[in-house]
Amino acid sequence: MYLKLAREEASISIWNMPDIVLQSKLNNYPFGYNFPVSGTVLLTDGIAIVAGAKHPEMAKKFYEFVTNEESLLLQADKYYRIPARSDIQKEKLPAWITSTKYTPMLVDWDLISQHESEWMKKWDEEIKGRGSNEQ
Repeated sequence: MYLKLAREEASISIWNMPDIVLQSKLNNYPFGYNFPVSGTVLLTDGIAIVAGAKHPEMAKKFYEFVTNEESLLLQADKYYRIPARSDIQKEKLPAWITSTKYTPMLVDWDLISQHESEWMKKWDEEIKGRGSNEQ
């Protein structure tokens, strides 16, 4: 996908912003992004300690390492990840985050939960892999 976009063999893709910025910076690809004015979905990466983990203390240390402020700021700066924590002072965040303007889209998670299997089946059977090769 990266190469097709970079070679202008594809002109548009639905993709998450951190990967666009990261590929642009790492490989000097001519990528950019636009947020719909009507709103965009904000997805967060999850991390948890699994109940019954064989090494709960090590899991707790890893969890605390990944989610501490210093690590989140490093991830934001180096990997273009937006911290989900709301207690990090805005002044500490990289400029690319504080200057990015977007409207969060409200998501009906109950509706998604009710229809997820049906929609994924439709995607797999009727949509996936059927894109046009035309420019």
